[in-house]
Amino acid sequence: MKMNVWMLIFVIIFMLHKLEEIISVEKWFQKTYPRVRNRIPSLIQQQLDQIGMTTVRFAVVVFVMSILASI
Repeated sequence: MKMNVWMLIFVIIFMLHKLEEIISVEKWFQKTYPRVRNRIPSLIQQQLDQIGMTTVRFAVVVFVMSILASI
């Protein structure tokens, strides 16, 4: 029983943390990413530049991660 409580607490904290990231990712990508772009490895830069990051895209990734973490 105790382990189930810890697992539930982990999932709740994980989701709260990710909610904060979902809310702020698009604004961060527009304002901060251009300044730090040169510090990111070129392969990742190319991928980020191709897809662009939106709140919806990031939320889908977080949803998939939360499903995996819940399992």
